[in-house]
Amino acid sequence: MFPFLTPYLPSQLTKYPDFTDWLSDPYRMEGFAEMLAYTLPGDRSSFYQTSSMAKMRRNVFDELEDVTKALGVYPVVS
Repeated sequence: MFPFLTPYLPSQLTKYPDFTDWLSDPYRMEGFAEMLAYTLPGDRSSFYQTSSMAKMRRNVFDELEDVTKALGVYPVVS
């Protein structure tokens, strides 16, 4: 997903090739997904123990919403 975002970055951020290269790594999202799986509370596998993809997505997004509410949103502004 991140490689698809790179063309839409604010022009100020495209001046930093190290950042855009980092963002363009096709495995970056997998790393974030692994980090999320490791940091989910309690029994981490319970979020994924359903055959319904929609329910699984809802379980994870509900948890992410709680994280966002607790930590806030960090806007990318240069």
